[in-house]
Amino acid sequence: KLGSTEQVSRVLNFMNAHKINGVPRTGASATEGGLETVVENSVVLDGSAMNQIINIDIENMQATAQCGVPLEVLENALREKGYTTGHSPQSKPLAQMGGLVATRSIGQFSTLYGAIEDMVVGLEAVLADGTVTRIKNVPRRAAGPDIRHIIIGNEGALCYITEVTVKIFKFTPENNLFYGYILEDMKTGFNILREIMVEGYRPSIARLYDAEDGTQHFTHFADGK
Repeated sequence: KLGSTEQVSRVLNFMNAHKINGVPRTGASATEGGLETVVENSVVLDGSAMNQIINIDIENMQATAQCGVPLEVLENALREKGYTTGHSPQSKPLAQMGGLVATRSIGQFSTLYGAIEDMVVGLEAVLADGTVTRIKNVPRRAAGPDIRHIIIGNEGALCYITEVTVKIFKFTPENNLFYGYILEDMKTGFNILREIMVEGYRPSIARLYDAEDGTQHFTHFADGK
């Protein structure tokens, strides 16, 4: 386990010099089996010990956390102050911030808040040779390519993400309204969802379940539809 950006830098520098493969990991919540592809002379670099929330910046509506901070921990800290990340993937109880960015995560509220790539404001990462690079926490860049999108979703192939800054939003659970409808078939559902989006509505969640999933999630009223 690595405890700081400096440690990540030193370890990667050594591994690069000795041609040792490195596999970054934080919450290990992914289901793709990435660690099963580890080849000879590989080291799993666990960042879960880098688990500090560095700053919650209410004025600029941003939160900065180390890569090993669980999303649920950050979300709970924000909600105590009346804010939210707006990010809620199914892996939320296990996923950690570095892995969410490295895997280009998307959550259930993405219709309203966007995916993780829409939320990341800035980040810190360590390149394979140990060089530490930082993308400043600014909301938009007018000159040159947006380097964030080279790092976001790189799956650990290009760098080790050690720190992330994301947008935050007001948390207003009193405004949440949940509705569910039983439809005749999936095609009808697709057409309805398309019409909702085309007409400009942006519900925070819009999900369509087939009969099997509907029965599993909504046993009290799905009735096999």
